[in-house]
Amino acid sequence: MEKYAKNRAMVLYRILRDKTDQNHPMTMRKLLEEMEAIGYQCSVDTIRRYIKQLQTELDVDIITTQGRNASYYMGSRLLEKEEIQLLIDAINSSSVIGKSVSKNIIYKLTSMLSIYEQDETNRTILSAKNSTKSNKKILYNINYIQEALASDSQIEFDYMEWDINKQMRIRGNKHYLNPWGLIWANNRYYLYGYSVDDNIANICERTYRIDKINNIRINHIKRQGEDRFKKFDVGKYVSRRMDMFSGEETTIRVKTSNNLVGAFIDRFGEDIQIQKISTNYVEIEFVVAVTDLLFGWLMGLGDTEIVYPLYVRKMLVERLESYRKNYN
Repeated sequence: MEKYAKNRAMVLYRILRDKTDQNHPMTMRKLLEEMEAIGYQCSVDTIRRYIKQLQTELDVDIITTQGRNASYYMGSRLLEKEEIQLLIDAINSSSVIGKSVSKNIIYKLTSMLSIYEQDETNRTILSAKNSTKSNKKILYNINYIQEALASDSQIEFDYMEWDINKQMRIRGNKHYLNPWGLIWANNRYYLYGYSVDDNIANICERTYRIDKINNIRINHIKRQGEDRFKKFDVGKYVSRRMDMFSGEETTIRVKTSNNLVGAFIDRFGEDIQIQKISTNYVEIEFVVAVTDLLFGWLMGLGDTEIVYPLYVRKMLVERLESYRKNYN
């Protein structure tokens, strides 16, 4: 009988959790009706005993209002509505977390709120979600990497790149890495670590996009680079690699080599237009704000030429002339 009574106490807990909050308390009469609707006949004293049991044994914050028409509601929760809203906004705005995964996580988060507060969390967040199948792979990759970090182990993996047909293919040979952490920057996850070398003095910094990593294997060889990582400043590291384009958007067409196609897809997405013009070159059309940062990025790629529009091409020539004067 005692076990049965505790089950009924948990039923009462779910009613209070799901259907009450500070703005929606529930009277004793309503609590009795809710319990009866589920199939449990209770007295007022029984409900009061269950409430005390939840408060003392499970540390549930149940608030009782004063007066003849006393009412009850769930007070503080594991996560408050404002905290859950922040998490939901972050999930909704992430292009890394796929739509189905987002929906599942948000459902779990909002289940901690009352039905009234759940409605309040359904505000619109403009999102640029990645609709590809890579989202689940990202979660699996993170899991493997965390396992490697916990076991202080090196890893090996394939690294993928885009081809001119917008398909991902393996780039080069296996990559071997001493993993040291995950970085969240520019709305993406990156793996940070050091190359593997018998001579510790020769290891180099490496950064890989998590969504481009495939076929991870944990080698269970102790990681190198601990002393070097102690001096690592993630803030400075990310700031050196962050950039932003702003200004009036324009359709740009460039001529570039085949092996640079991936850089354009990574930067501007898969909606760019690609046209093959020779064995080794393609023309790529995309929309972007024309700024000095854009020109710098294009020049940094090398083997890339602005074809259209002519006024943008002229602007770049003028910038180059200006830069040349700085180095006279």
